[in-house]
Amino acid sequence: MKGEQRVESAEQGTIYTVSGIKMYEQDPRDYTEVGFTNIATYQLLDIQLDGDRLHYKAFDIDGELKDEFEIVKNRSDR
Repeated sequence: MKGEQRVESAEQGTIYTVSGIKMYEQDPRDYTEVGFTNIATYQLLDIQLDGDRLHYKAFDIDGELKDEFEIVKNRSDR
């Protein structure tokens, strides 16, 4: 996201990750890349940091990978 608009790549904007239990109906959002709404689900988040890299994985209760991304910080961002 950048300027409240969806962008084509993570390098062009900000990645937002939300994890929580929702016990109410949710409307779909056009900016959502991966979403689990209106279903009962549990997940495990695996977030690893390695130098300038952040690697994110989300697994469901059965251990199936549901979402994954990596952010690499540019040297010019420092």
